[in-house]
Order: sequence, then structure tokens, then C-alpha cells
Amino acid sequence: MSLEDVADPSCTLSFGIVQPGDDFLSGLPIVRPTDLGEKAIRLNGLKRIDPRLADGYRRTTLHGGELLLCVRGSTGVASIAAPELTGANVTGGIVPIRFNTSLVLPDFGYFHVKSEHVQGQIRDKTYGAALMQVNIRDLRAVTLLVPPIKEQSFIASSLNELEVETQHLTNLYERKLAALEDLKKSLLQQALNGEL
Repeated sequence: MSLEDVADPSCTLSFGIVQPGDDFLSGLPIVRPTDLGEKAIRLNGLKRIDPRLADGYRRTTLHGGELLLCVRGSTGVASIAAPELTGANVTGGIVPIRFNTSLVLPDFGYFHVKSEHVQGQIRDKTYGAALMQVNIRDLRAVTLLVPPIKEQSFIASSLNELEVETQHLTNLYERKLAALEDLKKSLLQQALNGEL
């Protein structure tokens, strides 16, 4: 099924605010491509803009839970809007995707969009020299493999567990590397002081 087929009927698969302007104290939070990377995008640290700039971009107003897909620059990078982003918006480099949950579960959709099956299609549809981007027509035609909801739930649950375990192992590995670096410095200092 195409991405357009599995999107919620109220989701237009559109770009966000093209010219978000300057920072606006206590303004409307906006998600930019540079904010993507972590699985969940939270309110903390987001740029804020004059809320009037979003008036013409109501179709990309966030409800929380959308897949946020980068379509300019680092095309294919994806995150999920945390529930606290309800009412926020996105810049022109991001397309928010609300899945029709009777067809695609949001967590499954997130992992599937990060899969080689979808990322390969995004790479093939990316064009440009100075600024790489995917146009909306091509994005809407990206195909997803859509198993039954029960299978999606199992797959997403398994991948969430693997992601948590991978992060735990990464943190452990980084701490061990830091401890080894400290030990190396300590041994070098002891050697220089003639203490070995």
C-alpha cells in the first residue's frame, strides 16, 4: 500500500512552515529537521516562532503521535512527535504523517519507515545538488508492507525491546571506553612520575 493509502484521511501529507522567522519568546514550538534523530521529539529545546506564521499551515499542526519525516537535507530521517507537541508545527523540511490506525500502528510505521525497504525508495526519489529533497507526489507513492495489525503490534513490540537493549549496550560500551581512557591516562601519568 502507498503511504497516501495508509495515512489518516485528515492527514494531507504536506510540508510545514516554509519561513518560520526568528525566535519568538513563549511562541509556538516548531520542529525542524535538525531536531530529528531521537525516536521521540519532545518540547524541550524546540525553537519557538510567532504563532501567526502558522496560520496558513494548519494542515501540519501536530496532534502528537505523528511520524515526522525529513524530506529536505537528510531525507528519510524520522522521529515521532511526543503527545506534548499537540498544537506545535513543523518546518518545510518535515512532513508529519498520521497513520490510519486501522491499517498501520504508529510504532510499526516508525520502524517500517526506517527499514531498508522504505529508505531505499526515499533515496531513489531524492533529488537535488545543493539541497537534497523529496517532492510530495513521490513521497505519497512510497509503498509500505502492511501486515495484519496483530502482527504489526508484535513486530513493533519486539523492535522496541531491541532498541532499548541496544541503547543499554551502547551506554555500557561508552562507559567502559571512558573508563579505559581514564586508566590509560592514569598509567601514563604514573609512568611519567616513575611510579610503575
